[in-house]
Amino acid sequence: MSGTKRSLPVKSWGPTCLFSVRDSPQPCDATSSGGNEATTMAKDPICGMMVDERNAKFTSVHGGKTWYFCSSGCKATFERNPSRYAK
Repeated sequence: MSGTKRSLPVKSWGPTCLFSVRDSPQPCDATSSGGNEATTMAKDPICGMMVDERNAKFTSVHGGKTWYFCSSGCKATFERNPSRYAK
């Protein structure tokens, strides 16, 4: 060998999953928590980040729907003008 360190290839199967093929032979997705419980992901209407609905710290209800946010800043932006983002 030439003395350079070789690493395993990295695979990406979903929007939030990036790991070595050595770590898991199975693909993951935004609705899988790795266990028996399904995780539901929601898209933050301000920045587009995917947020785990079950563990979301920032939420707002508008038009009878619960909206999920990644941060207090995104929630505040939404609440200043919810009709602009609630589509």
